[in-house]
Amino acid sequence: MPSLQEALKQKGLADNVLLSPPVKPWKSPLQVLRQGEHDQTVTTFREVLDDLSLTFNGSIQRNRKSFSWSDADNNRLKKVLDETCKSERADSCKKLYRLLTKRTELIAENLESGKTTATIAVQFPGRLRVGGQRGFRERLFPAFHSVYGVPYVPSSSIKGALLAWARDYLPEDEKQTVREMLGFLDGEEASLGKVQILDAFPTTPCLSVDVATPQWSWQGDRVEYGPSPHMMLSLKNVTLKVGLAHTSLGTTSDVKTVLKWLKDALVIKGLGSRLSAGYGRAKSDSTLNYPAKAEQRLLSNHPFSLWSQGIYGAQQSEHELRPTALRGILRYWFRAVGLGLYSPAECKRLEGELFGTIEPTPEQLQKKESPPQGSFYTALTADSSTVKKVVLTISKSKSRELNLYHDKATAIFGAATADHLNLLQHLFKLAIHCGGIGRGSRRALHINDQRFRGCHWENSHQNETLVWNPNAWQQFLNSLINAFLCAFPAVHRITRPTIVDNPGIGKPRYQDVLNKNAKILLVPCPKLVHPKLANWEEEGSSRNILGEALNMLYIRQDSGRFLYKGEKTIKVDGKKITEGNLSVGGKLGIPSYATIQSNFPLQAPAYQTVIVFGSAYHLDRQKFCHDLQQNSGAREVIWPD
Repeated sequence: MPSLQEALKQKGLADNVLLSPPVKPWKSPLQVLRQGEHDQTVTTFREVLDDLSLTFNGSIQRNRKSFSWSDADNNRLKKVLDETCKSERADSCKKLYRLLTKRTELIAENLESGKTTATIAVQFPGRLRVGGQRGFRERLFPAFHSVYGVPYVPSSSIKGALLAWARDYLPEDEKQTVREMLGFLDGEEASLGKVQILDAFPTTPCLSVDVATPQWSWQGDRVEYGPSPHMMLSLKNVTLKVGLAHTSLGTTSDVKTVLKWLKDALVIKGLGSRLSAGYGRAKSDSTLNYPAKAEQRLLSNHPFSLWSQGIYGAQQSEHELRPTALRGILRYWFRAVGLGLYSPAECKRLEGELFGTIEPTPEQLQKKESPPQGSFYTALTADSSTVKKVVLTISKSKSRELNLYHDKATAIFGAATADHLNLLQHLFKLAIHCGGIGRGSRRALHINDQRFRGCHWENSHQNETLVWNPNAWQQFLNSLINAFLCAFPAVHRITRPTIVDNPGIGKPRYQDVLNKNAKILLVPCPKLVHPKLANWEEEGSSRNILGEALNMLYIRQDSGRFLYKGEKTIKVDGKKITEGNLSVGGKLGIPSYATIQSNFPLQAPAYQTVIVFGSAYHLDRQKFCHDLQQNSGAREVIWPD
């Protein structure tokens, strides 16, 4: 392969063109944070990250076991990351990206008598994570180029994605060809490849603050609620320019072969880390078409609609429907059913097998192996996202504007086996009938206290929505349990509930469990209004929006205080008093013990699904279920034996 200088000379360009692109210095985010308006500058992001590493290294070391930072640590880190992203959007950085893109095109192999080059433009409509350090807490940053100081994708990462694809999708006789094309190092045996993959740079600024917020975590044999945000950086809606060139052992024909492989690999397998959570999923465009062989995978697509008060990541002002939110809710419902079928130890092991884990087993630690990523993976394709302005009239001189978000998207599920995919499909059906996704996932969408609450999540194919029929629901629950048993035929099923199915009262708040100690109610709501038809300004808090279940949850006692709604402290005549019911509605920071979801089957009456977890353990939960059945005609669905 010719050197960069030789390649530039061959194309009639000066030696120094693009070798050291002229870039104005950026402001150091850390200096901005420490010294305010003092104009201290750095030339690359690398200096920002080095400073940041020194600043937070003590906190990282101190909290490595607990993975918990203080709010002050998180807020300070968030400011630094925000400033880092802001500096990447500077004009000088945009110019650098244009120059680096041109550089890739100049070095890449000429194809078709110089009319085209061996490059592909790969768009990632979601997020991309490549690089970073080992360890969940330390994985804050993507890979940054040591010279230019901007995020990029090393050629080794692209090569790794290609090799992973070849391992899973190419026949055995072709895998040797891959080794010859890309080169290998196997013990004392090594060989230079015939084709060189170039480092890939973004075409435009793409650095974005990201966050992973596990809601539930295993503590011994229990799963406890405790959101823990982990701030990081990732590449958002990035387009990469990937180039190839032959080495001294290869030819242009070899480059064409690897280029075709690479196109297939990036679409089928993806690129970077957290692939099973929806990161690194490439989108087809004019230079990247979906290959026919992709049908080898076990896939299923599920279009849905979501009306919500907004779903947010690290930026609270930016609505973002994330595949991690979908994956998190599926994981929650897996545990809800799994803890009713298996021992806690088995449920934890199976969860890691399917969804992945960050905790290596003792055997993996001894062999220095990474924990498995899991056999499930989820992805989202956003079809459309709109926002509706709803103006509430508070008084003659005062009003309030609310945002109602409507997302149309498609959930894409993949699994290693047909039984695992079948289980994932059943979990999705359970989740979409019994709750929501993101903020307000335990309540039907409505307006309360002059704000949108809850959300409404439904399958776009309404003919797949279960009708208000206990027998139909009984059949579905039997099918759900059978999906678990088929996915794990060798795992012993427990015969009676254990103490882990009690979610408790207050803190610690334990994982909800679906079994005979939880109550499932189908509540008829023939006058229920669909979110897309609602006049939110006039009826957002009416019974036709709330439905019978939410209306019962919000019922007041003769004293005017809430009987079942979540507990909170209010002021009455200057005195603080507590109202509401902690054991039913929960409180701020403690999820409700009752989930309420509105369902609108095709050509059938609307109804609400209510699940009261741990109802057998608390009288107030039993009373709520009794009152709901007495006043609304709700029917109970018995959990199968």
